[in-house]
Amino acid sequence: MAGRVSVDVSLVNNPSVKNTINLTLSGGSGVQDNYSIQVKIDSSMTTVNIPRQAEPDLSIPFMVLIRNNGIIDDSKTANVSLSPVGEGIRIEKNNIIITSNAKAGKYNVVAKLSDNPNVNHSATITLKDPNADSNIKALYIVAPDEIVIPQRSSFLTPLNYRVSLNGETLDKEPVTWELLTPKDGVTLSRIGELTIDSTTTPGEVWIRIRLDSDNAITTTKRIKILSLQSSSELPDKFIVTGFVNDNANNKELQTTNMSGNKMTLKVKTLNELDEEIFGSAVKMYLKSDVDGVTIRDGTFFNSFDVYANGILTNKEVVLVVESIYSESIKTEIPCIIKRPLTLNSYITFEKSELIKKDTFGVKAIVANNDLKNKKNVVLVIAMYKKNKLVGLESVSEVIDAKKTKEFRGKIILPSDLQDITVKAFICEGNSEFTAGKILGNPIIMKNNK
Repeated sequence: MAGRVSVDVSLVNNPSVKNTINLTLSGGSGVQDNYSIQVKIDSSMTTVNIPRQAEPDLSIPFMVLIRNNGIIDDSKTANVSLSPVGEGIRIEKNNIIITSNAKAGKYNVVAKLSDNPNVNHSATITLKDPNADSNIKALYIVAPDEIVIPQRSSFLTPLNYRVSLNGETLDKEPVTWELLTPKDGVTLSRIGELTIDSTTTPGEVWIRIRLDSDNAITTTKRIKILSLQSSSELPDKFIVTGFVNDNANNKELQTTNMSGNKMTLKVKTLNELDEEIFGSAVKMYLKSDVDGVTIRDGTFFNSFDVYANGILTNKEVVLVVESIYSESIKTEIPCIIKRPLTLNSYITFEKSELIKKDTFGVKAIVANNDLKNKKNVVLVIAMYKKNKLVGLESVSEVIDAKKTKEFRGKIILPSDLQDITVKAFICEGNSEFTAGKILGNPIIMKNNK
């Protein structure tokens, strides 16, 4: 084969007397480099069930073989990837790791020769829903895999769940939530709200739900409780979020209540390559004191609560973000804290994803800062398939002067979520047909599956 070789020539009776001859082979008898690559997965592992939530992750080994004219060549390397890329499935070294979050379907393990991507090969694995043909209802807990311990107070995470039969999502049924591993500083409510207190220690908890109509139908999920590791690496820059418009040059914070507000800002620390530095602590303070405005540490690491009390006129302030490791590394952020509008609103989706046939809720909070007059408002929830309106619900409320009211609306999602988008907003008016000025920005959730 073509290439460069070295040949050592020495005396038989005195091996220390030797000479090295370097030779360049240009193909010899006409044999040229001819590389090929192969991905090998054991045939018994090419079709597997996705692990159920209470089961450990599945690991499928594979091999990548590189040959030159049919002979294994260990001097070459390959780039390996998955296609398509999906949640719950990844490659770690020479293993395909599959978690309960994975979606059923076909996935290709693609290997390409590092110095010649045109030399490539792929092998296919098929993931099956373990409940697809069981004819038994199944439960699935929708919750984060990890939660970071707050640095102050406590943090509440609402958990969710799905009910399915033969792989199809059903209408929700009542369930019972259980915290299987009691842990100081961790509580779980009867409606699935997990609260982590700042006093808790790192570890893990196991959550279980049971179907009330059949206690034999159950599932469990492990959630890791982590503490954020500190880092003394000095940042090159900061990114602060939580303003009315984080990307605007002129930063604003909008208060909603005459008697006082708490607005939370979060700070990310970046190095000179714009890579986030995790655990590099900062502090935030006012460059000059401003009446009615104070800053305190927030619930989470590098979060800060800006308190604005009795803001009757707009306040101009300068926020300073500074590394705790070097007072020379800091940035100043001019900001206007705006007095409350006559009507202020806050809306949020009560769930983090769209689920087939689900009752999808929206929570609204509206503050009426008018000193004399009540206000009519309407919460509008619109559902679109592509650009066509396919569903519309509304809830009307009257907000008394100087009062704040919390209320909710809901819309029933269809069984086919393809191209579905839900949009919610609050307007002045009595119904969706008499709605006037939109209060605040609409919120939007699309189906990403």
